[in-house]
Amino acid sequence: MIAWEVLEHLGWRGRVDRLKLGALDDVSIRRAFAVLAREPDSGDRDYAAYLEALCRQYEDYHLGLNGTRAISLRLRPPAFREPWRFGGVQTPTLAILADLEQRIRSFVAQDFFKIALSLRTQSDAVLTLLHAPKERILDPAVAETIRVAAEEWSGSLVVEQKEVRRAPPRLFSKDTLARRCAKRFGWDPQYSAGLAQELYDQGYLSYPRTESEYLPEGQAEDADAVSAAVMSVLTDLGRLVSPDTKPMIRRGTKGHYVKDPGEHHAIVPLRKAPDRVRLSPDQFRLWELVAKAYLAAHLPDGIDARTGVSAEVETPLGLKRFAISGSVVREPGWRAIYGSQTELEADVVPGKAAREDDAAAGHLPPVRDGEAASAEGAEIATAVTEPPRRITRGELPVVMGRLIDQVEDPAAKQALENPVNPNEPKGLGTAATRDTMLPKLLKSQYVALHKGKDPAIEVTEVGLAFIAAVRRVFPAYGDPVGRAMFEAELAEIGRASTRIEASHRADQFRQRTRARVSELIRAISTAPVISLDLSAVPRTPDAGRPQHPPWSRLPSHSPRARG
Repeated sequence: MIAWEVLEHLGWRGRVDRLKLGALDDVSIRRAFAVLAREPDSGDRDYAAYLEALCRQYEDYHLGLNGTRAISLRLRPPAFREPWRFGGVQTPTLAILADLEQRIRSFVAQDFFKIALSLRTQSDAVLTLLHAPKERILDPAVAETIRVAAEEWSGSLVVEQKEVRRAPPRLFSKDTLARRCAKRFGWDPQYSAGLAQELYDQGYLSYPRTESEYLPEGQAEDADAVSAAVMSVLTDLGRLVSPDTKPMIRRGTKGHYVKDPGEHHAIVPLRKAPDRVRLSPDQFRLWELVAKAYLAAHLPDGIDARTGVSAEVETPLGLKRFAISGSVVREPGWRAIYGSQTELEADVVPGKAAREDDAAAGHLPPVRDGEAASAEGAEIATAVTEPPRRITRGELPVVMGRLIDQVEDPAAKQALENPVNPNEPKGLGTAATRDTMLPKLLKSQYVALHKGKDPAIEVTEVGLAFIAAVRRVFPAYGDPVGRAMFEAELAEIGRASTRIEASHRADQFRQRTRARVSELIRAISTAPVISLDLSAVPRTPDAGRPQHPPWSRLPSHSPRARG
């Protein structure tokens, strides 16, 4: 958009080609020029993307400016001094957090029950199996009935052994890299984005503002050279990865290389190896995180030997399964790069209750399939249901980009799928702007941060009152799924095949935006002022100081001041 605005300002009407750089190393630059030579229509397609960007800016400006002013004047409690900021992306983002906040506040903990069965086998091995069904046992009488039956059990054990392959995780997008940095280092997403940009500018990382976690198939041939560059810096990994080891190329959506990864591919290291002493400590930490992910993606799967032991207990309520499992690492594969680092565990879905893993043991005694065993006792263990987890600072950009993970309605999930690029479902905002939403919400006092390395986000009474008012006055702006669908329509402008088509779509979008803004203003004009207990509102540093309109502080020579 910046480049096209310069050309428009200068009145340029000649041919325009777009050089699309994914990285700033020599190989990537030459590759980009080769693509440019094969695409004589790159300027027309890029002009469509320019109009899409202009329309985003157009809506941000008109909706934010008018909506913020109208809501602040009409709905905001008079004693509340901060403007009630309104935006096409930030308001639906707040709605996600507010809905989660209401679920947390209305959550009522319940006791549920598990039954532990202690066994002794024919070979004198001792182990404990657990009955903890997905449909939790909430009735203590039911739990007691199962416990009594289990206490009398004897019979044959079922032992299952299988090999489990552990594929390496996906590569990093901008949002998933920010989430990992927040989880591991406690960094704010904007700080992580700044470090990634610095490394990109120096030619050590590929383009960082990407939504993709995949690489194009054509870059598979780079794996040898890039891996060698990484190993020249991370020399301590030499004992784990032999120089003769050929990189493993995994294709398809379950791997790392796809035909079309999107406008920009995943964030990866480049052939240019950094000199560690020339980077700041945090720059090196981020580069190392990306570099290890790249190495892991090209190493063999990890292999675990998994053993499960189970018993079927006859009860008055039917057969009940008791089980326990254990895994032993047979081949670490790509995991050898990370050692025992705990952040390799699969990331839980933000905003959901903590997962309950199956009953597991680090080590199981030797037990044969079909071996006889008998109960030595059975006990009821009481646990408590937990509320959903609050979304953290590092998780919020991921939540905005993967809105599909936050909805339960099958129709809404289907609507959020992206047939153009299935790897990137419809979401809120763009990769370049998602990490700017939280500072805006904090400034408006709609949310507050808890303590901790990656602090959780809590919606304040102000935020809850604001989103309730928006939904009452104009429900569409408090609907995250509806907003994601709206943004998908906006993206169609950038997919136009000609300038004429793109201009037509852009004009239609501007007309719809003006109509939506007018409808919003009319709805706000008839709405009542919000009732809010100001004792629940945090005081800002300038609270209590007289407030002056912004133009009263302009210098006397300002045209606006004179007007």
